[in-house]
Amino acid sequence: MSEFCLMKLTKLKLISNIRARSELSFRPRMNIFKISPPDIFHDFLEGVLPDVVQVIAQKSGIRKKNLISRIKQIKWVNGPVSVINQLEICGNAVQKLEFFFRLIEIYPEWLNNPPNIFPLYEVVRKTVFKICSPSSIYDYSLFRSEVEKFVEMMKINEIKRAKAHFISHYPSLVGFYGGSLVSYSSRRFERKNKEVKSLILHSRNFKDVAYSLPW
Repeated sequence: MSEFCLMKLTKLKLISNIRARSELSFRPRMNIFKISPPDIFHDFLEGVLPDVVQVIAQKSGIRKKNLISRIKQIKWVNGPVSVINQLEICGNAVQKLEFFFRLIEIYPEWLNNPPNIFPLYEVVRKTVFKICSPSSIYDYSLFRSEVEKFVEMMKINEIKRAKAHFISHYPSLVGFYGGSLVSYSSRRFERKNKEVKSLILHSRNFKDVAYSLPW
């Protein structure tokens, strides 16, 4: 571990009143980023997908009024997204994910007459499927190939997000963790995260927050 990192840990211990020596200081060559599970919900749904949806909407040649009309005809599971200004798609991460996957249902004519941006849509769909599929570890080379195409399409469409780079490491992490990465998604813990934030906001000293959680 570098001298800079040790200084940061020491400062953190002083601020947090941590008296025990950090376990990380006993492992100077450990790469903590490699052993930290990727967060699909944060990296993809909240990081990359909003930009992908925006690019597809604006480069597909669809019209705002027509899109709004077609959205109203669909029965949505997570509620519909809203469309404002110049085809700006608004909604939470899960709504945008459903909108993305059901675009082909909204515009079935894309199957026979796809817009120029359709390769991006197709690659992202395949990548999401491979990331979430338990069989990815058995189709490792195919999974890596799809992710490489995904990263390349991000560059072509100038979607510059650090999260896209994180996703490029997913194939090796699937091998490292031995299966699907879905179980590490923070989407599973969103309710708990909101509860923690609420307790912190209403706690006087923050020290009792951990003991206040209903385990």
